Amino acid sequence: MGQWARAIVFMRLPALQRSAEILRMCSTIRWEEIASITGASEAAVKSTIEQGRVRLRELAKEPADTSLPVLPDVMRDGSVNM
Repeated sequence: MGQWARAIVFMRLPALQRSAEILRMCSTIRWEEIASITGASEAAVKSTIEQGRVRLRELAKEPADTSLPVLPDVMRDGSVNM
C-alpha cells in the first residue's frame, strides 16, 4: 500500500481516534497530555488509540475506492470541539 493510500485509510478513522493517533505518533506527548488535549481520560485515550489501530488494519483491507468521510459544516469552521 502506497503512502497516499495509507493517508486515505487514516482519514477514514473517526476524528478522536485520528487525533489521538496523530498526537501519539508524531510527537513525544505523554498519555496524560493527550488526555488533557482531547478531554478524555488516560484510559480512554489508550483504548481509543488501540481501537483506531485495529480499525486502520480493517480499513486497509477494504477497496481503495471507498469515499472519505465529510465533516459536517458546523465542524469545518472550527467552532465545535471534537
